[in-house]
Amino acid sequence: MQISKLDAAKLSQETTIKDLKANIISLQSKVNKLESEHDELGKKFSSHTVQADSEIKQLQQVKKNNNRLFSAGKLIYSSTISVIYMSTVACKGQELTK
Repeated sequence: MQISKLDAAKLSQETTIKDLKANIISLQSKVNKLESEHDELGKKFSSHTVQADSEIKQLQQVKKNNNRLFSAGKLIYSSTISVIYMSTVACKGQELTK
């Protein structure tokens, strides 16, 4: 039995359509996978951004505390120098009265 040219063309088109549908399904699957990966990366990015913001706030707090400690240290140093100076003056004054 011989297939007519029209039937052969129709069969060829059906095969082409089947192949195209298979390619579309494969591409859709890849698109779904990429969308899923994109969403996952977006969540990771958001998580890292939140973590980085949190770490920045912690470092700002540490800096603030260090500045307070430094200021307190300067005050203690100044007070200590004043006490030493006054003690030295007082000792010299006692030496002069002897």
